[in-house]
This record gives sequence, structure tokens and C-alpha cells, in this order.
Amino acid sequence: MKYLVKDLSRLTGISAARIRKWQERYGLLHPEKGENGYWYYSEEDYLILKTLKERLAKGEKLRFLAGQDRTKLLSSSRDQLFHHEELEIVRLVEQGQLGALREYLDRQKQNHTFASYIRKVVKPLLEMLASASQHQWLSLGAEHTFCRYLVGYLLTSFEEALQKERPIWLVTIFPGEVHELRATLHYLLLLCGKVSARMVGSLSEKDLIQEIKQNNYHFASIVMVLPQSLENAERLRRLLLEKTTLKRIYLGGEGLVRSP
Repeated sequence: MKYLVKDLSRLTGISAARIRKWQERYGLLHPEKGENGYWYYSEEDYLILKTLKERLAKGEKLRFLAGQDRTKLLSSSRDQLFHHEELEIVRLVEQGQLGALREYLDRQKQNHTFASYIRKVVKPLLEMLASASQHQWLSLGAEHTFCRYLVGYLLTSFEEALQKERPIWLVTIFPGEVHELRATLHYLLLLCGKVSARMVGSLSEKDLIQEIKQNNYHFASIVMVLPQSLENAERLRRLLLEKTTLKRIYLGGEGLVRSP
């Protein structure tokens, strides 16, 4: 993902002027100049800025932080964000150790209903993993594998508690999006509310329209993690309302960038 400085400013809350000033003074970011003359920043540059903002808010000095190299800055942030058990779970997910993850999930499941398990165990787990993924400490492949495994595990473990009606609510991610953790959490919370829902991964706009038409959904939630302008999100909403029989579409996620 490539960002213009205005995108970084909107996502981090740091002014474009300050981002440029930090870059000129400390050289912490590595933008590349495009053929159109604009400077483009990487996902890692975005994470560097987020890390700086978080640590400055804790009282650390910019001059000290700027003296660290990029790798050290990001790795030290990981240790501050997560405690030991959380880092161990991230490691298990990244390595695909599904047996050990099942043991963890089984231990946490005791004395929980489906709803309480989702809200008290699964919700904080997925939020933690989403943060790890956002900081690039969890690969996309590992994220997808775990999402599919977790949904299968829950549907099997709590089969009697779940409704069997035809799904009326579709949960998906924005076309071109890749991250599924937030959408998975939204899907599971709908099931908690006894909403008959279905989740699908990334689809093109054409395939998304076909999916909705074939299954006659009434509602759809479209989740964004990567930055999408409000204009682009609303364009998709209008297209789906025009081409399908959806009654309502919900757009959300931290990727939805509203104009200042």
C-alpha cells in the first residue's frame, strides 16, 4: 500500500507539515518519488509514524526516538503493545500451530455461552491480532488461515446455539482489501445477536454483486482496514443498491477515511 502525505496525515492525526519536517530533520521515513512527481510513502512509513505518535504520547522525547533505526523502533513498539502471553499467541498464529491454538481456545471456552465466549475471549483476541497484523508482525497468509480455522472451530463447538436459517446478512471486506480479522469479528458479533449471517472474503465488485443476487441478502456490512475515501466507499454503496435488492449497506472500519 502506498500513501500520499495527506493520507498519512489523515490516518495518524499528524499534520502533513510536521511529517515533512520530521522527514527532513531526522530521515526516519523512506518515501519514493512517483512518475507523476508525487512522493509516496510505504506501509512501514505509516507504522513508523503511528509508533512515534504512540510513544510521544507516553512522554518519550522525539530526539531519542529519532536516534533509533527503523527496525529497532518497530520491534520495541511490539514489546510495549503486547504482554508475553499475547506475543506467544501471535507466534502460534504466525507459525500455523493450530493444535496449540485449539488447546488455548478450549481452555478459554469453559463455562462460557457462545455469546459470552465471543465477547469476552474472541473479541479481544481478534482485536489484538488485528493490531499485530497492522504492525506487520503477522503475515497475511497466517491471518487468513487463522480466521478460517477460528470460524470453523466456533461453528462446530457451538453448533446447537447457532441459528440454521438462510443468511440474510452478508459480511465482507471492501473489494481489493486483504485483511479479514475485523470482518470476522463483526460476523461473529452478528451471530451473537442471533442474526443469520454469512461471511465471504475479498470479492471483485462484479462477484460481490453476483453473490448478493444469488443469495438474496437483505443487509450487507463492508469492512475496510486499508484506507478508502468516503467518496469511493459511497460509490460502492450506490452501485450495490442500484444493482441488487439489498435494503441497507453498512460501511465501516478504520480504513474509512473521511474528509477533514
